[in-house]
Amino acid sequence: MVLADPDEACEIIWGTLYGIASLGHLGTIGSERARRLAEQALRAILLGWRAEAPGNG
Repeated sequence: MVLADPDEACEIIWGTLYGIASLGHLGTIGSERARRLAEQALRAILLGWRAEAPGNG
C-alpha cells in the first residue's frame, strides 16, 4: 500500500502502537505481551508498506 501523505502514515503507526500500549497499561493483555505485539505490529506494517512501494515489484 502506498501512502502519499507521510502524516497519515505516522498516524496509522501511532494509533496502532497507542492502542496496544493502552491495552497493556490497562492490564487487558499485560505489559510484556503488549510490548511483543507492538514490535510485531510495527514490523508487519513497515514490511507491508515496503513490499508495496513502487519499484519493489
